[in-house]
Amino acid sequence: MCRLTLPSLLFILLGSACQPGANEAAVRVDVTYTFKAGCISVIARDAEVPEREKFFKLVVLGRGPSTVTFAVFRQEGWSRTLDITVTARERSCEGPVVDQEVGTFELRKKGDVEEFIVTLEAEDKDNDGYVSIAGDGTDCGDSDPLIYPRVEATEVRCN
Repeated sequence: MCRLTLPSLLFILLGSACQPGANEAAVRVDVTYTFKAGCISVIARDAEVPEREKFFKLVVLGRGPSTVTFAVFRQEGWSRTLDITVTARERSCEGPVVDQEVGTFELRKKGDVEEFIVTLEAEDKDNDGYVSIAGDGTDCGDSDPLIYPRVEATEVRCN
């Protein structure tokens, strides 16, 4: 028979109530995107003090569809609860947001690893790498792959 003494019971209760330290608990963020994205970003915030945040970005520049994984660790001095925002942008990390998901996760003890599985979707009907304006993108002609916004365009004149 196993007997717990008061000191060992107190140690178990106190040990289980301890907040994990920095880098001792994490959220695994698996992001699947179904279009040619430009940038996937993750912002982790302390739910109790939102000014405490950590920003991650992955420039994918037209690659996709694909899946990427981020590891978001609890930071020193943060509460146990993290708010995580995952965002896809169209052509760059400063471009228009075309899809976004938010989740809240509680990291209770050292070694906790929560999972956040995200699918970001945006429609590119003509497969030119630009999301339609209706989907918050910049493709003004989503039925023709030859019509899309250009940074540089050559002027053509008829003689």
